[in-house]
Amino acid sequence: MTIQVPQWQGDPQRFVDDLFAWYETVGASNYDEQVTQLAHALQTAHHARQNGASDIEVGAALLHDVGHFLVREHRRQGDFLQRDLQHEIVGAEWLQRYFPAGLAQLVRLHVPAKRWLCTKDAAYWHGLSDASKRSLEVQGGRMHSEEVVAFEAQDGWQAAVALRRYDDWGKQRDGAVPGLPSYRELIVELLSYGAI
Repeated sequence: MTIQVPQWQGDPQRFVDDLFAWYETVGASNYDEQVTQLAHALQTAHHARQNGASDIEVGAALLHDVGHFLVREHRRQGDFLQRDLQHEIVGAEWLQRYFPAGLAQLVRLHVPAKRWLCTKDAAYWHGLSDASKRSLEVQGGRMHSEEVVAFEAQDGWQAAVALRRYDDWGKQRDGAVPGLPSYRELIVELLSYGAI
């Protein structure tokens, strides 16, 4: 059974029901050799929450890879590593329909944040998962100096760097963390701020 991309129908509770059902279904695909997409999202959000991130930052952590689902990058293992479908931009554009602009901005910047970290921190690249190392190359590799300046001029860039670190920590094979229901109230509340 295929579950469709959630559509706003005037009811925040129903939208979150549909969103979470969609995540449960499409998130069952593998993110990499370690975890599923859903497990990665939940671990990333858990790390954000544990590190005192704001509600918008936790929401962005949970939803940061929604673009992978929208472009169906993980329908075959590894095909997302062949070319850059700009999942961060696709995801941000979809999220900004329903959620605060700041949440969409963090999602938009989480890939540039990886490139920035690889440029600024020589040790960072060595800690990346194999999948992240391979995807970095198709996403543009390390930044040039002009790109660093442009990235650091964007609103939310520092929070995006923090999100990137939560993302990196969210790839544990046996990472037992709270499930989607623990984020329900937060996501409903964030929806109330969006342009719906």
